[in-house]
Order: sequence, then C-alpha cells, then structure tokens
Amino acid sequence: MIKKILLVVLVCSISSLCYAGNIELGSKTDLKDSVAVYSTAYYDDSLLSDFLYPSSDHSWVSESGFYKDYLIAWEGEMIESPWPENVKLTIYKLNDGQKAEKIYESSDYGEPDYMSVYGDYLFLLYNYSPFNMRIFNLSSLPALTEINSWDSSLIKVTDDYNDIHATSAIGGKYFYKSDGEKINVYDISDPAEPVEVASKTVDDAMASITVFRLIGDRMYVLWVKKVENYPYVLSVFKINNGTHINFLGEYDFDDSLYLVDLQIKNGYAYLAGTKNIHSPVLVALDVSDPSKIKKINEFTDFPDNTNGYSNSIDFLSDNVALMVQSNEYFSTGYYTSNATMLYFLDISSTADIKVLGVSWGSPRITNIYKDYILNTGLHVECYGSPFQAYCTVESLSGLSKVNLDLGEPAQVELLGFKTSANKKSVKIKWDTLREDKVTNFLVVKKSFKTNGSSTNKNQSSTGKTLLSKKIKPAGSITHGSTYEFTDKKVKKNNHYQYELYYVDENNQQHILRTTEVKTGK
Repeated sequence: MIKKILLVVLVCSISSLCYAGNIELGSKTDLKDSVAVYSTAYYDDSLLSDFLYPSSDHSWVSESGFYKDYLIAWEGEMIESPWPENVKLTIYKLNDGQKAEKIYESSDYGEPDYMSVYGDYLFLLYNYSPFNMRIFNLSSLPALTEINSWDSSLIKVTDDYNDIHATSAIGGKYFYKSDGEKINVYDISDPAEPVEVASKTVDDAMASITVFRLIGDRMYVLWVKKVENYPYVLSVFKINNGTHINFLGEYDFDDSLYLVDLQIKNGYAYLAGTKNIHSPVLVALDVSDPSKIKKINEFTDFPDNTNGYSNSIDFLSDNVALMVQSNEYFSTGYYTSNATMLYFLDISSTADIKVLGVSWGSPRITNIYKDYILNTGLHVECYGSPFQAYCTVESLSGLSKVNLDLGEPAQVELLGFKTSANKKSVKIKWDTLREDKVTNFLVVKKSFKTNGSSTNKNQSSTGKTLLSKKIKPAGSITHGSTYEFTDKKVKKNNHYQYELYYVDENNQQHILRTTEVKTGK
C-alpha cells in the first residue's frame, strides 16, 4: 500500500488491486511496477468495486490521504448546484485489496481547504473558520482525537483569507504560511507546540499565494502581487537547515496569465493556468539558475479546447506530463468545471511540447493524484463517460511480467479496454468511447514502433504507417459504445501502435484512443 498522498484527488493504490471486476494479471508484485491508474473524484460501484464502497453517480471527493492502512477523505455530493453538498470527513479501513470498510463519518468538521497527514497526525486547514487549523491524532483509529487548533492569532493573513499551504518536505516537519508581507516557517515536530523558525519579507505585498513547492533546499513560491491587474510572480528561495531563508531570484509574468499550479522537473518549472481568461496554457521556465530565470515555452496548442482553463499538472515520467483542463458551461450551464480533459504531454523537449493524447469526460477533476512513479516505455489508455474519466498508464517492460509479450496469447483487461496479442495477430477492444461531433468517418491507423534496441533491423521504420482503414459510420459513436479490431498482419516480437480517430467535416483528425501492443516471440 502506498501511504503518501501526493496531490488531492481520490485514486486507487495499485498494490491494493483497484480495477473493475475480477481481473487476473499476476501477483501484486507484478502489477506494482507496471501499471498506474488515474481516477477522478467521481466513481461508482461498477468501476471501483474492488476498492471502495458502492456510491452514486453524484459522489464527490475533494481531499484525501493515506495513513497506514486507512484512507481519509472529504466526501460529498454534486446534486443540483456546482457546489458540493452533505460534505463529511470519512475514514476507511483498507482490507488488502478487498472492499474498503467505512469506520468513521462525521459532518462536524466544516469544509477544510487543505488536508495533510504527517506522522500520526491529521492537519485540517481552513481559509474561512474561527480556527484556521485543527490537528488530530490518528494513532488510535477508529477514534479521532483532536489535540490542538491554531486560531487566527497564529496564521491569520491579509484580508481574512489564509492562503494556507503545508508541506512535508525537508524532513517532513515544517509548515509554511504568508501574511501578505512575510513567508513564515514553523517547526511542527510537536503539533501541539508549533515554533516559528524562520521568516522572509517579500519585496511586494502579496495579494495571495497560489502554490508552495519544496525541492531539496529550494522553495518555489507562486504568488500574486497586490497591484493593478494582479500579475503573478514566481520567487525562488534557498532554505538552510530549515531556519534561514535566502532569496535567489524571481520571474514576473504578464497579466494575461492566470496560474494555478506549479511543478518542478529537471531544472524546469511548469506552470498550468489560463491565458486571456479562456485558453489553457502551460508555461515552462528554466530555473536552473534562479538569478536568471528564462521562459522556454508558453504552450497553448491544446486540441478540442472550448472555453477551457487548466487547473493542475503532474508528471508520469521525466518526459511525460499530465495536465487537467476544465471546460465551462459544458453540460449543466453552471460556471464550473463540469467537463474535463486530461492531456498527456511530451515534455522531452521543453521548447517543443507536444500533446500525446487526450482523455475526455465530464466530471470535475480538481487535481491529479499520482499513485506510482512509472518506468520508461509508457503505454497510455484513457476513456471517459458521463461520470467517469479514467486512464491507465503501463510500462511495456513491466507488462512482460503478465505475459503480454510472450509467444502464447494473453488477455489483459484494465478499466475499459482489452488487448490480446500473440505472434500471429493482435485483437483490441476499445470500450466506453465518448460521444462526439463525428460528422464524417472513423479510422484505425496502425504504425510500427521499435522495441528500443539500437540493433533492431526495423529501427528505420519507426513511425511508419502500416495500415489506415476506414471503419464504422460517423453516427455510431455514443457514450459507452465499443469497437473491436483484429489485425492478423503482424510479425512476432514487434511493437505496434494503433490509433482510433475520426475525421470531421473540415478533414481534421481527432484521436479518440491510442494503444500500443508488443507481439509474442
């Protein structure tokens, strides 16, 4: 069981075997290094029945975290408004991959804006509340014991809005906050007695802080200036032994950008947000030298973008990023995030970011939870439906453990698709295709991908199109529809990619699904 919450959307731990139905792929050890599942806050008993309790289509989860063999979550319902109702703190006992047992439920804790688990303690942080932080001891679950609350005398900030951010970095014992003029650091080794250990005055008054990120001894702070048009700033600080904060440099963004998330990878800062109100944007900065931060890319070329904004980014690997985009007015008419796309981005060249694939759905995704760091050789499979949008991401090398690339046929089923492969044929079943404005026809395209060996005699054929076949008529795509495809013209020990896409009235291609398969030896 992976016990650490990285971001804030409820998701399934692969070591707990979270997928639909009775699927036999090998032991938990086989799966742990080969598959990662991404899920939104919406789920029902047909999709996550092996992990969570049966739920309605209206289920909503905002914050979640793991403590030992327990899952702690804030749950509610999305019924008649864009805001959650009946919000409760719930705790589940995880029973080694079996259906989770709810052991605690209460609506007595309001609606916190942030939840963090550190050691044996649960921290609930509030932006609007008589108490700004409440701390609970988890060591005696199912009993939940409150040990302390911090009132506004400790963490009250500008305009009565707390902009609270906590982190477990640097030994896991520091809490960060800002009052609009300073960044303060508290040692919370003893949660009952927090001690301020450092502070740093900022040059311009902060209207708000959007994100804190700590990477090693560097603290990255994305914040908003309290000046006209409220432009964003990324400031970089060095923290020495948790007690001294030194300013290293900053970058000022133009006021056309509204930025909401920040991640750091390999010397680059990636910031997700919106440009000119309704266009999603991913900004990439070179922060290897904080005194000379440079903008490398401002990527806006997202397909199927309609009045959208991005609100989260995370990484699958050094070269693949995930970004969430939400569309306004998609299905309910509310000014909210009821339609969502999950973009898979190639960031191997920061200056030349490309969209690898898109998962469509219509849930509310607020952030991405990453359950496992993947190996190389990624395979991405996504699908969406009215209340679910899920993706599976597999390491092709890891899948050899479940016989996908052996000589005898193997069957794999992971949240909505099936693939069988042997040395003579490949069969793919694409499930739960999304309804779309398909006005022309569907196409299956097959291309060759090498196995990565520099001695492969077919290396020069990488990306070569081997098949392009028109299939079902345009009107056949609806929510939940299925398409099966069998390819008998394959060679053993090869690696193929299959794309299912439609062509619109303007002859533009729109990819619906992408699947990679390795044939048997």
